[in-house]
Amino acid sequence: MGWAAYAGLQQARNDPRQWGQGAEGYGKRFASNAGYSAVRNALAFGLDSALGEDPRYYRSRRSGVWPRTKDVLRQLFICRKDSGGEAFAFWRFGGAYGAAFVSNTWLPKGANSAGDALVSGTLSISADAGVNLFNEFWPDIKKRLHRK
Repeated sequence: MGWAAYAGLQQARNDPRQWGQGAEGYGKRFASNAGYSAVRNALAFGLDSALGEDPRYYRSRRSGVWPRTKDVLRQLFICRKDSGGEAFAFWRFGGAYGAAFVSNTWLPKGANSAGDALVSGTLSISADAGVNLFNEFWPDIKKRLHRK
């Protein structure tokens, strides 16, 4: 979901309420989402570069929905290393939670607690799971749609 769409969802939910409604509230939400994304990408790039982690998603070589779904979930936590091995995906968790805590600096009081940052980081990682599920199964779905 792009920044604009997510800002629209936040606007509809009036989240955070301190920013109010209207163009000004929407603009703050949009800018906040863009800032979060920029910080997350910078932190993730710095971590994956420094630690030699490969942030790419690799489609499963297994068959069946459940085995492939397990591979998707595994890749949330484990990534390939440039050296050929595997390691905990510090780039993903450091980027998501780091950006959540950094974004607390511009969020209004009442929406910037440590708990809010933990929820934000977890939602971001959950969104990664959704994107990876899409990347895993969309080629098969697309192939079946084109056969009909």
